[in-house]
Amino acid sequence: MQATTKLVRELAKIVHGYTWADYLCKNTWTDKAANGERYVAFRLRSAADADKLAEGLQFALFAAGYTNKVKRTSKAADWTSRSDGGEYVRVKAVMG
Repeated sequence: MQATTKLVRELAKIVHGYTWADYLCKNTWTDKAANGERYVAFRLRSAADADKLAEGLQFALFAAGYTNKVKRTSKAADWTSRSDGGEYVRVKAVMG
């Protein structure tokens, strides 16, 4: 069973301990997701914060009996292409 997008966001608030203003970005999108699923992404300021959120979310979802996968990625800044990079945590969840 997969957690809903709303539950993933609430768990992120609890695990990370910050308000949404501390995140650079939080999005959902459906690119390549199965019907009724969405990807929830959090972009954070530092690698340490992103690691803490990814590990905490994975543990919280597992402890609650959910099968959602948490993916941790990063992208380096490239000023020539005007990309400021970032530290990302992505979770596939059910719309809700």
